[in-house]
Amino acid sequence: MRDDALKPLTFPDGIWREERTRRILRDRDIGQLFHLARKYAGASQTRIANVTGMTQGQVSHIMSPGPQGNRQVTSIYVLERIAAGFCLPDEVRMLLGLAPQTRPSSAQRAGPTQRPEFPSVPASSQKPETSRLVPILEFASAQQGQSLIGAPQGIFNPDDIERLTKTIHEPRRADTHIAAYFQQLLNHYATASSPLWPLELIGAIAPAMETIDRFRKDAKPPVRQALLTIHTQYAQLTGRMYYEAGNHAQAVYWSDRAMNSAHQAEDDQLLAYVLLRRTSLAAEEHDPAQIIDLVQAAREKTPLPPAIASLAYRHEAEGHALTRDHNSTQRSLDHAIDLLTAATPADDLPYASGHSLTFLHLHIAHCYVTLGRFPDAIKIYQSELPNLANSRAKAFHLAKLAHAYTALKEHEQARSTTREALTTATETEANRAIQELAKLIPKLQ
Repeated sequence: MRDDALKPLTFPDGIWREERTRRILRDRDIGQLFHLARKYAGASQTRIANVTGMTQGQVSHIMSPGPQGNRQVTSIYVLERIAAGFCLPDEVRMLLGLAPQTRPSSAQRAGPTQRPEFPSVPASSQKPETSRLVPILEFASAQQGQSLIGAPQGIFNPDDIERLTKTIHEPRRADTHIAAYFQQLLNHYATASSPLWPLELIGAIAPAMETIDRFRKDAKPPVRQALLTIHTQYAQLTGRMYYEAGNHAQAVYWSDRAMNSAHQAEDDQLLAYVLLRRTSLAAEEHDPAQIIDLVQAAREKTPLPPAIASLAYRHEAEGHALTRDHNSTQRSLDHAIDLLTAATPADDLPYASGHSLTFLHLHIAHCYVTLGRFPDAIKIYQSELPNLANSRAKAFHLAKLAHAYTALKEHEQARSTTREALTTATETEANRAIQELAKLIPKLQ
């Protein structure tokens, strides 16, 4: 074998800036990507197979046109091998839905909007303590290369690790205990106090999601349904993190994946929850009609428990606020408060915890800012934000509070709140907050 047979491929720099190429990447049309490798990198099917850990037959199958080929690849694990073999830059990796390998700069983290500069705002260079993540499972085969699952210390005991390791080598051993392990891992990562930034969190959970998908294919129906339910939650969290990172296209993609898994799991309550979370993407697109439609679709799926019904009214209120319908907004918010106040711990669903009165009040303030009810919004924010731990949510709502102060021409308060919001956003990688502040800061200078 020639010495360069396993070296990553090299492409002309300009190829990744072409719109056709970027569409291929967004669609994960790996067949077309392999054709680009043949055209621009001079790679044969054998060379592509060598650098991606596939067989030549697999590469040929992916590149084949028409019904004989399987041109789209959705497995994160396979995509990671392709990205490594093709030496894809971080921007291109993200188009494929993969986390970047290098730490993005401040401007890159802010997405299309440059990170705003503001005097006297300390820039945090502290990286979250990812050393608390330890590799617990590792498996390899000639065809599949290697995958690694990370978990915080103390999550699994030695017996758990042994059971998981055996199941990785023999996926048919997957049972409800295995499903519970992945649920436990997800519950840890999904907490608002997770030390990982959005793109780092995506990278941390990707191997677990890939492993769940492998187990699902060989599992018996009851276990398969449990794994699909958990896979839905992982996909939903991945979409949420892309949303927080400012990557709307990938947020939509993973929201779609979550809906597909929920459909396959035949879990109407989970599907309703995913539909409700999708309203955040519709709000980002300033599409109130879609928000209302998604809420209605969720309600039609199944009777919603009080906490989820409250969440539905909360998002419905945001849709009404975008149309400046004050009365409908307030009615929906009142229903949301009544339902959440009446909810009990027994009503909680494992994937829908954390919808507290505090966060509902913050959402009410957000709706009031949208409606132009700035004094009402400020009153709520002043009451709730001081008691909230630093988080992406706090950074976002601080940015909204700064917006309210600016609208009322309370410039000193606006400047002070903007400084606090920028500091919190920098510490927590809150790109949505940074983008909000980018709109606001020019008005204060």
